[in-house]
Amino acid sequence: MSLQKALDHAAIHCGRKIKINWIDSEGLETKGEVYDASFEKIKNSHGVIVPGGFGIRGAEGKMEVIKYC
Repeated sequence: MSLQKALDHAAIHCGRKIKINWIDSEGLETKGEVYDASFEKIKNSHGVIVPGGFGIRGAEGKMEVIKYC
């Protein structure tokens, strides 16, 4: 939640609007409909933030996004 608030405040400070598309990194670990839909959102984004996590859950999906970027 703190990441979202920080982005909201930064956008307000810069006089911009921000649209955040949250993507579950676990959906990026195996090919399929969720994988394709998630990567389509990433491809159409102006920026990507891959935050740290807790444990190994979704780690492979995060690595896929980092490799793509």
